[in-house]
Amino acid sequence: MHEITLDVVVAQDRTVTLQLPPDVAPGPHRVTLYVASPATEPTRRPPLQLPVIHLPDWSDTSTLRREDMYGDDGR
Repeated sequence: MHEITLDVVVAQDRTVTLQLPPDVAPGPHRVTLYVASPATEPTRRPPLQLPVIHLPDWSDTSTLRREDMYGDDGR
């Protein structure tokens, strides 16, 4: 069994012409056709509105670097 995915254009008379790869043997085969909607651009979401926390006692020179928070031993 082969799974072959193709992009096709359906003509005005609703026909599609396919040429199968050479590894598909001539003779009778069962073909299942699934028609998916055309690919659309994904819906863009608005940016997240995250809360801002103001800490008036937090020093302007403070950082959140691990070395500054935990010291030399990393704890």
